[in-house]
Amino acid sequence: MTWRGIITYLAAAAAVVYSSPTNQCFNCNGVPAQEDCDVITHCGDNESCYVRKSTQYNGQALFESGCFSSQSCQVLNTISGIGKREAGLTNCYECCKTGNNTYPCNSQLCGTPPSRERKCFSCSDITKPENCETIVPCSEDSICYTGSYRHPFSHEIRYNMGCQHKDTCSVFQALGHSHVTSSNNGDYTQVSHCNDCCNDDYCNIRLCGIPKKVKPVFTYKPNNSTLNPGLEGVIMVCKVEPSSNATLHWEFHGASGGTGLPSHVQVVKAPNNVNLTIFPAYRADMGEYICVATNSVGTSKTSAFLRPKAR
Repeated sequence: MTWRGIITYLAAAAAVVYSSPTNQCFNCNGVPAQEDCDVITHCGDNESCYVRKSTQYNGQALFESGCFSSQSCQVLNTISGIGKREAGLTNCYECCKTGNNTYPCNSQLCGTPPSRERKCFSCSDITKPENCETIVPCSEDSICYTGSYRHPFSHEIRYNMGCQHKDTCSVFQALGHSHVTSSNNGDYTQVSHCNDCCNDDYCNIRLCGIPKKVKPVFTYKPNNSTLNPGLEGVIMVCKVEPSSNATLHWEFHGASGGTGLPSHVQVVKAPNNVNLTIFPAYRADMGEYICVATNSVGTSKTSAFLRPKAR
């Protein structure tokens, strides 16, 4: 029997043991990484959270998650070689049980060890690096990089940001990082030509004379979500670059005109980030959620919309 046949059989058997919902599990279908899933749902007392990782014929990995019968999960754990019967399809099928009022346990299933890749800002030919909003992971043999040059026609200072091989960065260091001209602004220097590297996450936002003090720069933004009101919820994540020294909070503009965060929304703050858990999400919770980050230089905002699924 193929894994599809096994899952169909077990899902049918699970229907007779469903009970009232207690567990919270991430519930997504076809996301490229399990950490990209932000929709949560209630599962029954006799259900567990699960994640299935599959590899498509083009080599792309996709993750599916949700609720599954705990009894069926035990059966799956005893089936040796599941996923190997159809080469290139299911690579992993794992279950876990979430206790009440805890973070969904299937956030880490079918995963890989924590990546040691550096996360760096990546933008090309820009005049204001603090406006760069693209972040990319660098390979283990690369680190963060920023280069600047003076445009031959406009004479503006332009910046390229991203990843650079460590050997190339060593050459930059041996040759000297930059050619610097003085500036009247005490916060930064004007760099007419520069190639520089650094070895911390998001650190290239501070290279090549980029102002040391800038408005908060987001490194993780919340995603738009479409949910079944009263049945599903969402976790919204908002993070800023660590050296921003920003304070963060959430604002809400309801689709029906309401303002102020709904009373049942949970806000969890940590250094440089603030998470919002809305579970379950009701129709009154639909609208725009705005993450606001403020430091001594100014305020930055990013937002996501919560919408109901069509009936």
